[in-house]
Amino acid sequence: MGLDAFVRCRCWQDGRTATAPVPADLIVEDGEGYLTFSMPYEGHEDQHRSVDGWIRDGACPHKRMDLVSERISNWSGYRLFQSALTASGTAAFPTLSAELPSGNGGLLPPTSALAALAEIDLFRAQSEVGTHTDLVDAATGETLITGVPSYNGVFIWDGRTGHSFALDADAGFTITDTSTDPESEVFRAREFTQKQSWRGGTWFTDLDTGQRTRIPARAPINPKKFPAYPRRLRVRKTPVTPDHFDYLLNPLTRVLQASVDTGNPVVWC
Repeated sequence: MGLDAFVRCRCWQDGRTATAPVPADLIVEDGEGYLTFSMPYEGHEDQHRSVDGWIRDGACPHKRMDLVSERISNWSGYRLFQSALTASGTAAFPTLSAELPSGNGGLLPPTSALAALAEIDLFRAQSEVGTHTDLVDAATGETLITGVPSYNGVFIWDGRTGHSFALDADAGFTITDTSTDPESEVFRAREFTQKQSWRGGTWFTDLDTGQRTRIPARAPINPKKFPAYPRRLRVRKTPVTPDHFDYLLNPLTRVLQASVDTGNPVVWC
């Protein structure tokens, strides 16, 4: 799950497509960035299918008539970018902060795409864009999980037992029993060990206080699902530089530039 985007080519607008299977004036933009056959689907099923196939494979050299089509990011990565914008000051990035989508769907006009490109250059010029709260393997220093502020840092929610695992810049790593009313925190630590219990569940031990708690979780924290899960973990606050977000900024820049070049909107999907 995540955010994708595309920008249509200009072949239809400029009259450079192959002959359509229906009269050209019956192919219209649907208001959401897509071309479609304007007649009702019921009673025109074959024509709808033929138009869909023409758009997908035969109208022009561009598959689906998309000049560019990009995966922008999964949702966790996208929310972390939004948090970085907030940390950097949303007033400096009004288009990126207010006009990028909060979910799938919607359009970004070319004028906003041009403004967003300038804001990306400004964002990339920052020395730091906030911090991340990471859970790392204490033995290797490898980052295993990054807390997403808009998810309240929750990275595991075990629906079977009602326990949620979260990362917080101040509290560190926490486990909360969400099945109680009110919810109750059952474990908190900044450096801890985890070990599967022969009785089921996992023992968590705070290395600063010695607190030891058994959680009836399905399995220890093990993002990569290795047989030897990380035994000792710690919470680390890490400064973040703009190039951390290249995974998102590079494809976003490509679709924004395509929008400026074609005069067509970015379509979020």
